[in-house]
This record gives sequence, C-alpha cells and structure tokens, in this order.
Amino acid sequence: MYSLSRRFGRGAADRRELDLRRQPPGSPEHDQPAELREFRLLHNGQRRSRDMRPHPAMPVVCSPSDAAAKPHRTQLPPEKNLQVGAHPWLAAVGTRLADGRFFANCGGTLISRRHVLSAAHCFDNPGIDDPAIVILGEHNLLTTADGARPQEFRIASRRGNGYNRRTSENDIMLLTLDRDAVLDDFVQPACLPFSDPNRDYLNENLLVVGWGRTAFENRRTSPVPNEAFVPVVDRGQCQASYRNVETRPVVDSRNICAGRGGQDSCNGDSGGPLLYLDNSSDQYYVVGIVSFGVKCALPEFPGVYTKVGHFLGWIRSVVETT
Repeated sequence: MYSLSRRFGRGAADRRELDLRRQPPGSPEHDQPAELREFRLLHNGQRRSRDMRPHPAMPVVCSPSDAAAKPHRTQLPPEKNLQVGAHPWLAAVGTRLADGRFFANCGGTLISRRHVLSAAHCFDNPGIDDPAIVILGEHNLLTTADGARPQEFRIASRRGNGYNRRTSENDIMLLTLDRDAVLDDFVQPACLPFSDPNRDYLNENLLVVGWGRTAFENRRTSPVPNEAFVPVVDRGQCQASYRNVETRPVVDSRNICAGRGGQDSCNGDSGGPLLYLDNSSDQYYVVGIVSFGVKCALPEFPGVYTKVGHFLGWIRSVVETT
C-alpha cells in the first residue's frame, strides 16, 4: 500500500449574470455592500464574454495582464524561482511563532479584496495550531529586503464545505480577512472560471505556484515561490493510480489531476492555486487548489487538486454573507 501525502507545509516534515451598468442609489444592487458589488462585477462579467478588458463600471479587473508576467506555454520547464509580484494573487497562509517569525503552513489565492481560497486540510491537523494569518504580496519569506510590499491580515472567519479527512473530499476552505486588501502591483485577485465551470482542461498544461518543497526529499520548503507547468491527466487514469493508496482517497468530478514525473506540486504547496492562462484574454483563472498526492512528482501518481468550478455557487454564497 502507498501512503498519501497531503501537501501541508509542516516545516521540514510535511503538501451572478448581471447588468454591468452602474445601479442608481436606492436600487437593490446599489444598497449591497461595496465588497459584494465589487465581487460580482469582478467575476460575473466573465459569463458575458471571455473578453475581460476593464468595463467602466468595474472597480477592479481580476488578474490584469500587466500585473503578472505571461509565461511561455510551448514547453514544460522545470520549476523556477519567480520575480517579485509575478503572481499577485498568491497568498501565504500560516501562523506567527513566539519569536515573531512567520511560518507559512500553506498557500492560498486572493479572489476578492477580502476573500482567499485555500485547502480545508490546512486547518485539520491535530496538535498543530491552525493558521491564523494571511500575507499577500509576499515573496521571500526570510527577508524584508526583496522589494515586495507585503500586507498582513488576520483570518476573521473561515468556511469549509464538507471536508472529509479520510477520503480528502471537498478539500476547500474560504477565508475571510479582517479588512480589505489594498490592490496594487503586488496584490491582485485571480479570476474565477464562471464562464466555463465544467471544463476538464484535459491535456492542457496548467500552472501551479507555491512555496513548497522543490523535491520530496528536501526537508525544507522554499523561501521564495516557484512555479511549474503540470499537464492535466485523464480522471479515470488518475482514479486507477490512487486505487491502492492506503487511505483510498476519492478522485471524482470535484477534482483535477495534473502532473507527471518531475513536474508536480509538493509538500508546502497545499491550498495554493492551480492556474489556467486564457491566451485570448491574458487572464489567469484559478481552476484548482493543491490538495494531495503520493510523495511528489512520481510518474504514476499525478497531483490531485480540488476543482474550483464545482464549488462556484458555494463560493459566491459565502462571499455574499461574509
């Protein structure tokens, strides 16, 4: 039997359709909280068109094309260190240690000024304090002299959706920050895939980003984020691969499987984004959340990701109420 490795970063040890015109004062849309109006404008416009150029009524555009470097998609390069601000939606999720140092347990993805997507298993580890801090705009976790302008937040609340520790089903957590993020060159939300939530991305090369280990044998996670292209694998093939895993994790329509030998997420990348770059609009979409795997980058075991498209209705409902 193989044992399952959640991508948890335990130090050295452990992976609506809407009219985009402005609403007049007194209308239901106008009277909603600014954060909710902004979230709907930010993401629901995606259902009208795949052209995501800024609309005059849009206070924010998710993942503007000039906010991050567009990677080459002609080959699968090895993981590489990123320049500061390359993925401005990337969040570090963790705790403050007694000596004041920040310890990054997991990753996450900013989807509005106040909401971050992460993985439920990051908050389900007996004997370890649950993450309470989110840092946006961070780069090198070990220095303040890297040119980044990080913003630190406390997690005001968090909401899961039926996570099962044994089977790893519904491995998703939506974090509400204690205040709005200030959007700048280093902090921007990623798009949600409202335009095509059921897409399977089969044979696409998606991008995974995080501070996780660069090899399973490494005892420490990376101080700076890395990225790697991972090819999406047929779900039936993925299910067959995990059939003999000891904990018998469930791999179904709520998941995306991606990776190959030498290309994978790893321990410490948990909760971080699996991204699709739409070349027609230059927009990045967070389509998956790093969940689990067997060790890292083994040819017979692709990484398993929570499929964000499956949970879009739930995500919207949480954002509307928190």
